[in-house]
Amino acid sequence: MNSRKAARTIPSTISRLLKSQAFLKSPPAAFEALLSHPPPPSLVRTLPSRPIDDLPRLHRGRPSNASSTKGDAHGVEPQEAHTNRTPPRRPNTKHAKPLPIVFPEDRIRRQFFLDHPFEAYRPKDLNELETVQNAAHGPQGKAWTELRQRSIVPGPDDVIAFTLNLTQAHSIPPSKAYAHALSQYRTLKAEHETATSAAVDEARAHGAHFFGEVERGLVSEERALDEWKDAKTIQEQLLAQASARGRGGNAAVAAASASSSATTVDNRAERMPWSGAVGFNRIEEQPNSKYELTGGDRYLERFEARFLNQAALAAQEAKQGSER
Repeated sequence: MNSRKAARTIPSTISRLLKSQAFLKSPPAAFEALLSHPPPPSLVRTLPSRPIDDLPRLHRGRPSNASSTKGDAHGVEPQEAHTNRTPPRRPNTKHAKPLPIVFPEDRIRRQFFLDHPFEAYRPKDLNELETVQNAAHGPQGKAWTELRQRSIVPGPDDVIAFTLNLTQAHSIPPSKAYAHALSQYRTLKAEHETATSAAVDEARAHGAHFFGEVERGLVSEERALDEWKDAKTIQEQLLAQASARGRGGNAAVAAASASSSATTVDNRAERMPWSGAVGFNRIEEQPNSKYELTGGDRYLERFEARFLNQAALAAQEAKQGSER
């Protein structure tokens, strides 16, 4: 027995012996001192025993029939059998492994993609900017009560953040918060799908023609290539004009090459199978409208004006230098 534990039991043992009047008739001289100044408690921490209800089923003992009958007869719950505890294993310091880094969002994200696997196939931009923006735009904390407050077309990250916000800010259980976020997410998705289909039907009723994904990609690619070629042609033409003012004779050649390249680009665009539909569905410019879809014409005009100004400034500086 531990010495400190035995020292703490001395006053209670003497009191029990005095009550029995068998071994001690009168208290010893140190009895009052022991009661006034008991020994200090033990410095060793004693852990409480684990309750039987909290033990795994494999480690729970089964009471015998005699003990259960005796306990029922006296109105006391039967005691479970004693379970042997295995000593804790020593930590493996030779092959130490770091603990897994787990965030609260991981469990919600795993469950969301198990329920909606098609969301993993949607394209997502993973480019990093100069600064990392951790704070999301929109309400946070208790002010965020509806998913549509952030976006009317929510994504997986919005659902995960909304579920975590309901759990932390509104003290809602995770299961109820996840179900509430999913119901709002599916409602917004259904509204977006209905609005998109209605817009497509309305556009077709007004005579619009929609290409497939491949055709739209080819049209966008050809348009971008034409803009690059036209910009390069304009740049070469302006440089030729600037050099012709000093040397002379090369401006006509540059203009002829520019016109021939532009004619080649136009002929190539006309040979495309959807060139007629693109020309038919192209929106004409309206000077009074607020938003104009010019297909890159305004960009080319600004590009040409900028280089013309640069060429004029260069010619003016050259003229001033020659006069000096």
